[in-house]
Amino acid sequence: MQYLHLSAFYVHVTLGTLALCLFWIPIATKKGAQHHVKYGLWYSYCMYTIAILGMVMTTLVLLDPFAVKAEEAARYSSPEQFVASAQRLSLFLLFLSVLTFTSIHQGMRVVKFKRAHNELRKPLHLIPLFVLLILSIVLTILAIISGILLHGIFGVLGCFISVGMLKYCLGRPSSPKAYIVEHLGGMIGSGIGAYTAFLAFGGRVVFSELGQYQIIFWIAPGIIGGTAISLLARKYASRTKPT
Repeated sequence: MQYLHLSAFYVHVTLGTLALCLFWIPIATKKGAQHHVKYGLWYSYCMYTIAILGMVMTTLVLLDPFAVKAEEAARYSSPEQFVASAQRLSLFLLFLSVLTFTSIHQGMRVVKFKRAHNELRKPLHLIPLFVLLILSIVLTILAIISGILLHGIFGVLGCFISVGMLKYCLGRPSSPKAYIVEHLGGMIGSGIGAYTAFLAFGGRVVFSELGQYQIIFWIAPGIIGGTAISLLARKYASRTKPT
């Protein structure tokens, strides 16, 4: 199990690095142009794989933390403390993986089925969104119990994102081109997940002396990306309102 986790981790990191670079090409190129579509597809393939591997790795830790992280367990004063810490972190990373998967899934499928909105109401598409909502609620409850601010921030954020996606899928589009706004939100949302993991874990190593202020690396991508989504949504919504 440890080797499976380690192998998945190396692929996860390699594709994650590639995705961080690919993310900017569709943003910089003309929407709908050949390069936008081509590199957007490559980015989506990377993100799908990253998210699925993330779910596999975190599930392995949740099921048997000692088998996966035996060396780390030795640094804790008690087995119970190690299990609680490992499972708490893995649950949060599982949430991030599901958030990334649902964001890229929503972003790609709203374009694919822009003329067939009913496809977004099928279980294949809705189940991951409900899983994200459930994980977001669980994370929020755990944050209230444990007092971990980071979990509370992302739990509430996940609730808003999942409800917003479900509302779009189960409702009626506000205009024939409303999918553009939803597509942008999903793709940028997946980038938020990727950059959150990259900056948070990289920042934890490079800026370890910052202590509790390392939380900045966790929330900065969400703030910047959320602002970008809001601005782009207003921009494109004004163009897609029915006349």
